[in-house]
This record gives sequence, C-alpha cells and structure tokens, in this order.
Amino acid sequence: MKEESINQNKLPALAVIITAMFFIIERVLLTATTAPSYAEAPRRYFLFAGMKVLVAVAVNLLPLWLGYHWHLFKNRNPLARMAKYWLFYFLSMLFTFMFFFFVRGTLTFRDLWIIFFPISQNYFGFAASFVFIALLSPYLFHQLEKLELVRVKQILIVTTILAVLLPTIFSKDLWGFLAGKGVLWQLYLVVVGFGLNRLKLLQNIRFLVPKLIGSMLFVVSLIFIMAQVSRSIRGDVSTAERFSVPYSLFAMGYSLYLFAFIERIQEKINLKMSSSFLATYLISLVVITNNGLVTWSVSEYYRLPLDTSLKKWLLGIITAFGIFFIVITLWSIVLNAVSHINLFKRLENRLKLESYQGLFERGQQFLTWLKSKKRVIWLGIFYYVLVVIQMGIMVLVTSGYPKEVFLENLLTRQPALLLNVAIMMAFMLLLFLITNRFWYAATFATMFYVVLTISSYLKILLRQEPILPGDLTMLTGINEIVTLVQPTLLIVGAIIMVILAVSAWLLQRRAQKMYAQKISYKKRLLGIGVILFLFSGVFFINHQNSPANLLFRLLRIDNQFFNQPKGAQKNGPLVQFLVNIDVDVMDEPAGYTKEKITEIMTKYDNVASEINMQRAAWPENQTIIFNLSESSVIQQEFLKPKLPVTLSPIFVKLKQKLPQD
Repeated sequence: MKEESINQNKLPALAVIITAMFFIIERVLLTATTAPSYAEAPRRYFLFAGMKVLVAVAVNLLPLWLGYHWHLFKNRNPLARMAKYWLFYFLSMLFTFMFFFFVRGTLTFRDLWIIFFPISQNYFGFAASFVFIALLSPYLFHQLEKLELVRVKQILIVTTILAVLLPTIFSKDLWGFLAGKGVLWQLYLVVVGFGLNRLKLLQNIRFLVPKLIGSMLFVVSLIFIMAQVSRSIRGDVSTAERFSVPYSLFAMGYSLYLFAFIERIQEKINLKMSSSFLATYLISLVVITNNGLVTWSVSEYYRLPLDTSLKKWLLGIITAFGIFFIVITLWSIVLNAVSHINLFKRLENRLKLESYQGLFERGQQFLTWLKSKKRVIWLGIFYYVLVVIQMGIMVLVTSGYPKEVFLENLLTRQPALLLNVAIMMAFMLLLFLITNRFWYAATFATMFYVVLTISSYLKILLRQEPILPGDLTMLTGINEIVTLVQPTLLIVGAIIMVILAVSAWLLQRRAQKMYAQKISYKKRLLGIGVILFLFSGVFFINHQNSPANLLFRLLRIDNQFFNQPKGAQKNGPLVQFLVNIDVDVMDEPAGYTKEKITEIMTKYDNVASEINMQRAAWPENQTIIFNLSESSVIQQEFLKPKLPVTLSPIFVKLKQKLPQD
C-alpha cells in the first residue's frame, strides 16, 4: 500500500523539464541579450526571432501536460499543499530580493510590496492563470469525464475554431489571451490535452518526427516570409512576427507535434519525479525568471552586447542559460530541504487549507481579527491623516506650486508617510507602556506632533529650514525665540494645547475602560526595552548598511541635507529631524585638537591686537563680514542693517530655486 501511494505521487516529468528549459531560454533572449534589429543585423535578427518563436510555446506545453494526464489529478486536493507552495514562493521572492541587494546594493520598498501583491505588477501572469486552472482541475476533469467521446470531439472542434483559427485569420488577440498567458487560453489548452488523451489522438500521428521538424521550419520560415511582405507594404519589418504568438494556428500545430514527441519519449524512458519537487521547481523557475528585480538587474548589468561576433553571442546565450538553470535547480533543492525544518512545517500547518470552506472560514477569522483591533486601526488612520495634513503644510510653506507638489507627494511618497505613522504609533505605544494610560499617551503624542509641525512651519518662514536636532540647544533661550513669533499664533497654539489636555483628562476619566489593557510589569518593561532599542537606531541612520540605514533606503527616504525645507516636504519634519541627528559634516583633519585650535586663535588675536594698536582710523571702504553659522537666512532680513546693496544676491536666487527644483 505504501509503495502504491508513492508511485501515485510521482508524475511524468519530461514535459515539465522541457517546458522549464524553454522558459529559461526565452528569458535569456528577452532579458540577457539585446534584440538585434533587421536594419543593422538581418541574419542575427532572423536567428533571434526564430529561437524566440520556437521556445515561446512553453506556455502551451504545461497546460497540455496537465490536461493530458488528467487521470493523475482528478482525485487530488490542490488546496492541501497550497500553503507549502506559497511559502516556497515567499522564500524564493525573498531570496532574489536579498541576493540582488547584497550583489548590487539595490533596495526599494516596491520590491517588498510585490512579494505580497505580485498582481500589482503582473509579473506572474502565466503562473497565476495556471494555478487558477489547476485549482479548478479536479472539478473540471470530473465534468469532462462524464461527456461522451463524440461530445468531446465537438467541443475540441468548436473551441479550436474560436480560440485558434479566428485569431490567426484576423491577426488579433480576440479573446484576451495575453500572448498565451491568459486564463481562457490556459483553459482551452487543458481541454485540448484532455481530448488528446480521451480520443487517443497522439497515438494515431504517423511520421511524427518529420512533421515536427516541418512545423518547426515552417514557423521559423514564416518570419522571413512575413518580413518580406511587411517590407514591400510598410517599408519595415514591423509585422514580421505577426504569427509568432502561441495561439496562432501555426504555433499551435508546432506545439501539438512537439508535445506528442515529448510524450512518446516519456513512454520509452518513463522519467518520473515527485509532484512536490516538480511544483517546487516550477515555483523557483517562475520567480527567478519573471521577478521584476531579476529581469531588471540582468538587463541593466549583465546584458550581452550586440556588437560581438555571432559565436560569442551564441556562447553568451548558452552561458546565461546554464547559469539560470543551475541557480533554479540548486534553489529547488534548497527549498525541498527547508520544507523538512520544524519551523517551516509549523508555518505550513497554520496556513494549510483542506477545502474551499476552510478558505471562507479563514476570511471570517481575518475579519474577526480586524474587528478586534478596530480601535488600533482607527488610531493608525488618525495618525495617517495627521501626517498627510502635516506634509501638506510643509508643501504649502516650501513650494510655489502647493497643489501639484502635494498630490505628487501623496501619490509617490507613501513609504515616507507610513514611516511617519509607524514612528508616531511606536512613540505613543512607548508612552502608553510607561503610564498605562491610553488617552494621556495618545494626546501627548498628538501634542508633540502638532508642536513639531507648527515649529517647523514657523522656522521655515523665518530661517528657511525646519526644526533640526541642533535647535534643541537653543531651548535655553526660549524667551528670545518666542519674541520672533506673532502673539496671535502663540495664543492659538496655547488654546489648542489646553483643549487637548482637558480632552485627554476627560476621556481618561470617562472612557478609560474602552482601551483598558491588563499588561504585566514584565511585558511592559520588555515592550519599553524593545521600543527604546528600535529608537536607538536613529543614531545610525547615516551609517552605511546599518539596519536603520537599510530601512530608510528601503522606504526611499531622501535626506536632502543640502535643502532641508525640501527634505521636510518630502519626508515630513519628524523623519527629516531624525536623519539629521547623526550627521558627519566633514572628516576630522589630521592633528585636529582643541589645544591646536586654541593656539591658532591666540596667535590671530595677538596679530589683530597689534594691528589695532597701530590703526589710526577705519577706512571708508571697510569690508564687513557676517558670520551666521550654517543658517540659510538673508542678512538684511535678519539683522536689518542699513546697507546700500544686497550682500548675497547669488544666495537669494539659489534660495528661490532650490525648494522648487
């Protein structure tokens, strides 16, 4: 019984292996090589197009294989292993992400987003369609099995006319087949594969090898024929590959002969592999050959140049194919080894589904969990709105085009927005763990954020820069600083603070049970320690490849050290404050000590004293030098000196230009 179960778990593997090889070759041609143009290299153009059309039928072979071996899948439960395969997908995506980060230093939030939401970029169109059909296959095969042979033959004829003949005649993708990656095309091929098996059509093909070779030569020659037709009609070769699509009549004929040939070889050699390993290999194949990070990195850094000899060009294609094949094979072996680890098995069991009813129940559980966390979610939404308002204020005070810039930031700076929200939530949680009073913690965190926003707004108006860490040293002179602010703003700010404080007191008294949490002292201390440890990372934001630096690079935080107002506009004043905490203004010169500087200053003080002792009067053309530290302030605006000319006309123009550009 055990041996019989093992045999049933093994599947014919030759078609899957050849499909994988075709997919790899296609990826190498599209990504690792520069497509030759007909005008510059006509021979290489036809060679490239011929190879591409021969391997493009890979999207046809796998659905045909699934349908042809329908009896091996009709009684399976495809949902049973979906959790395992999803974890394989996740680890594969994470592997490619980390690999290219360490090799090329590329790191973006979009790459992580695609791990969980690949549909947003449609990188895996074929895989998504095939998985969808595979999930439906047991039901589909049970329904098809009930049909009589005559009805199966009729279905094949009608669907072939609609799916293959009509698109070929009109040279259009009539049904949204998406170059063979669409669900409808995959469904049609599965039905064709089923029909080939039920009607035993493959066994009746005579002279299979000559027909296969003839179909290969025909689809390749068709490119040359159509190129000549296109040149005579259009003057170019834009329609040379009109019929080089998987759903054309000619490509479909080639696909059927190739599949029949593969199955005959399969019967002779009886090459079988476990369904688990084949699925793992296909997942590795799809992720590594279609992940946008991989395709971009290969085309950007490792693309084969076109200006090489034909021999080197072909050798480069073979080499790239070998690298892809080895990496995919090794990674598949690694994934199978990882699947035996206890942690992986526990994760698989937690995610595992046995039926579609279980999928519905998981959805209900997720909605229940969201409902239980609704107050935290509402708090996050509140802070998100607060951050949007804050960044809108920064845009208003720093940009001459507030509407356009605000919309651009809202659409393109979501990672920075979410980082601000995460920091505020963590800060509020820290206060809550310390005080164990939710409303006090939430209100104080909100007050802090409001004060930071108003302070940054006022400072940008006065000194063209937001609040920076160095400003904390000026708190001792807060009395002088307050005199620069309009009294109306101070009164309004004080009223807002009082309202918030009173509101917090009332809410804490009357609604304290709403957010009451019984947290032990040990958990509170542990939480405080973890949050403080995470906050300590702000001292290493500008240290290359530190965890904090990697996080800020991942979220595309632009420090904008040379233009601090724009940094507050793009990142928010809170994040801009943090990126300025640990900044190396310049490398320490050799021999730099406090004693050496004191010695130099004493020397120049003595020289100045000698000059002043001999000075009879100050000359009329005396040069005045203003030293205002690093402040981006116009001298006339700040000191109001009675001078006939502007001291820094170049700086005025630069200040007007930088916030916009």
